Amino acid sequence: MKNYAVILAGGSGNRMNMNIPKAFIPVEGKPLWEYCFNVFSNHAQIHHIVIVVPDGFKNQVNNYLKSKNHSKVIAVCTGGNNRFYSSRLGISQIADSDAKVLIHDAARPFISELIITECLNKLDEYLAVNLLAPVPDSLVEVLENKIVSSPDRSSIRQVQTPQGFRLSTIRKAHELALMEGQINTTDDFSLVDKYNPGKTSWIAGNRLNFKITWPDDLLLAQAFIKN
Repeated sequence: MKNYAVILAGGSGNRMNMNIPKAFIPVEGKPLWEYCFNVFSNHAQIHHIVIVVPDGFKNQVNNYLKSKNHSKVIAVCTGGNNRFYSSRLGISQIADSDAKVLIHDAARPFISELIITECLNKLDEYLAVNLLAPVPDSLVEVLENKIVSSPDRSSIRQVQTPQGFRLSTIRKAHELALMEGQINTTDDFSLVDKYNPGKTSWIAGNRLNFKITWPDDLLLAQAFIKN
């Protein structure tokens, strides 16, 4: 069974207030997407990689790959109008009838080799694997400008990527979601879980695997890279 990574780098990153897609913002001399890509590319258990990019950025990525001779990449494709379609387009580039697939947001540049390994190993037993990190801060629920509850953070987790799937499982979830018009999803595991595919599980994420969402996050990324 082959192991695939699908790197989603197609987001616009509107909250960054910049005129360039988020995954292509340069950080310490490299576009953001290259950081996580290099971890997947160098991982011994990842056989093939698909990169999903914004419209107009395929040539830039292909030129980089040619210059570095990255042989694991089997496709660079343009993403869709939202995360669902971008993920679906990435999966569609995989010709195998069965495989393990890790779907990762390029906006999380500091994914670790250990997490990739644990996720792949977990897929030996489970059909889908989520990546969850503890919540360090106290939480409150606000409704109409009032605090209405204070959830117990010990039972709350932050969803991270990569999320892992058996290829047949994520493909079936995408097909069902398309049939039912359930395409407004923020992550693939919640989509799979909605259709109750069978045995699923999770592994522990960590705080270094944070997502670049706001301009301040770039400062954290720069500090981490320098050190």
